[in-house]
Amino acid sequence: MATALLEVAMSTSASAVLQRVFTRNRAEELGYDVWSHFVVPPFFDKLDLATARKPRVVIGGRGCGKTMLLRYLCHQSTFSEARTSIADSELTHIGLYWRADTQFANAMSQRGVPDDVWTSAFGHLAALVLGTELLGSLNSIADSVCTAFGPDALGGLDLSPLGAFDSSLPATFGALRNALEQR
Repeated sequence: MATALLEVAMSTSASAVLQRVFTRNRAEELGYDVWSHFVVPPFFDKLDLATARKPRVVIGGRGCGKTMLLRYLCHQSTFSEARTSIADSELTHIGLYWRADTQFANAMSQRGVPDDVWTSAFGHLAALVLGTELLGSLNSIADSVCTAFGPDALGGLDLSPLGAFDSSLPATFGALRNALEQR
């Protein structure tokens, strides 16, 4: 009898639900917007993350929640489409998340290429990734319930001052984002 009940309970759909619930247990598997998954710890308000003037180091063993915390603090979660209200104070600190691929970074050395060339290449990569992430944060804000600005405002942004750094950079939001992603 117990076996028959277990078989019914573990029908194909129930099995799929259980598998999905118990296998998506790492922040990397949840995507960048973890707003609805993050459990705010009781001591969270005592952290000085919003007022700190110097970097903070997050230390912990594997699986303790370091990545989940960092993704919770990034713009995708702060300006999540799942949030029903967003205080204007959220605009004072906008988190950008970039986890560098250590294997790729380690490959950016030696192989007959001088270190200064690799350093320049990594700097270029960092500028592209962070520039794209910065534009992504503006997109997150525009798509959220935050009233600072909406999607229409993105099209009206004048980014032509960036031409002082690189004259080939487009002056509109969408074109600049595409250009950075293509490089």
